[in-house]
Amino acid sequence: MRIWVDPDKLAARNMTAGDVVRAVREQNTQVAAGQIGQQPVRPGQKPQITLSTLGRLTDPEQFESIILRSDARGRLVRIKDVGRVELGAKSEDVTCKLDGKPSIGIVIFQLPDANALEVADLVHAKMAELSRDFPQDMVYEIQYDTTPYTRECITKVFESLRDAILLVAFVVLLFLQNWRSAVIPLVAVPVAVIGTFAVMACAGFSLNNLTLFGLVLAIGLVLAIGIVVDDAIVVVEAVEHHIELGLRPRDATIKAMSQVSGPVVAVGLVLSAVFVPCAFISGITGQFFRQFAITIAVSTAISAFNSLTLSPARSAILLRPKEEEDAAHEVLPQIAYPIFGAWIGYAFVGQWIGLWLAEPLAQFLPGRETWAEPMLSCAAALAGIAAARVFAEPLNVVLA
Repeated sequence: MRIWVDPDKLAARNMTAGDVVRAVREQNTQVAAGQIGQQPVRPGQKPQITLSTLGRLTDPEQFESIILRSDARGRLVRIKDVGRVELGAKSEDVTCKLDGKPSIGIVIFQLPDANALEVADLVHAKMAELSRDFPQDMVYEIQYDTTPYTRECITKVFESLRDAILLVAFVVLLFLQNWRSAVIPLVAVPVAVIGTFAVMACAGFSLNNLTLFGLVLAIGLVLAIGIVVDDAIVVVEAVEHHIELGLRPRDATIKAMSQVSGPVVAVGLVLSAVFVPCAFISGITGQFFRQFAITIAVSTAISAFNSLTLSPARSAILLRPKEEEDAAHEVLPQIAYPIFGAWIGYAFVGQWIGLWLAEPLAQFLPGRETWAEPMLSCAAALAGIAAARVFAEPLNVVLA
């Protein structure tokens, strides 16, 4: 509530701004007026009524009626006689406009332990709910939102994870010529990644507490995938080498682990020694490096444990003797080709066809716009399965 006084009018009445302030303080206050029927009362008096008077003023008209001075003749000087009153902004130093129109800015800050994505979703939902009761000439817009960056970083984490797994599968398949050998290191990937996230959760790390940490985590995951797979590939290659020399898979695994267990442990210790010291950096910089270092160190430890337990166990179960492998001569199992064909058709070919045919198809099928593009993607997936079935055997020969 702002009172704008005219200094000339005040001077004409021999008054100062201090007189205005004193009058406002005296007349804009909460007053307890008492009660009717309060004890002690005569016998038979039951009702008791609390009296309240106008205390805190709320309207500009009420402030304009505040009496500044009165004289012997009963003439009153009020605030409206020496100035004007308006209900305005708390601070006149900042104005808020959107597209040249008056607006009110509301800033929402999340608490340190809050999830940024959940907060953003709740804010969007609440504003959509409240907007249904807004006046017709009132709208709301969210002009600045930091969560899309966080969502994009999380998406990039999954994309990096996908690309790393596909690259590992391709490299192992290319050099070992055996899909069973490719499965063994791939199994170690989700085990190590899930274990790393579990340790991060126990340590109190969050994907949302710092936006820059999303980028650090993405880089850490890519490095962790390489570390996790390296040890498993070493084990598989060693087992394959002894199988080619004529040993049975179980005997070959025992022989291989007697040779590579020491190097696997040594690699885990060396990599941990590289990253663990980064966790002791102090300050804000240390917060970033600590999360990065623990991510890599934990994934390294889980990788070494997998290479000493899970990978050799899988090798003894999945790998086949040399004569059986030569008889089968399948670089990839038959079921893999339809799966890859369906995925390629749905994810790539279907989207490309949808860009060209979804709109014309929707014109021939009015009211079907929502499922025109998914229908084309499903059709492309079926076509990919059919093509994969036809080319499965030639592709196996080429891969071999």
